[in-house]
Amino acid sequence: MQTYSVDVDAIFNEHIPQAVEDARRIGKKLHLLFYAHGGLVSEKNALLHAYSQLDWWRDNYVYPVFFIWETGFVEILYQLMRGENSRARSLTRERDHRSCRGQTRAPARWPNRLARHEE
Repeated sequence: MQTYSVDVDAIFNEHIPQAVEDARRIGKKLHLLFYAHGGLVSEKNALLHAYSQLDWWRDNYVYPVFFIWETGFVEILYQLMRGENSRARSLTRERDHRSCRGQTRAPARWPNRLARHEE
């Protein structure tokens, strides 16, 4: 599953304002939750976990925004085989080399996965 900038825009420009208005209409205050999930869990299982919690959050006037990484064992192996992490590894080596010379600032160019989808 991919998330594009238009999806994020819809969350913050449409869905959250509507949820705030719905809660306000019945005299409730809506809370916003940012939930990061990842760490050697497959994307499918992380999504199922997030989905299983939705009703509870909504029943308690909380709008959850889930961040889910593709960090399951199989996904990591697949990404490594496809070379998707080669740029990140190269940037890490560059950062480590700069740190050794006393320069601790981050590299000028970090990978931007969203930019590839907007072209």
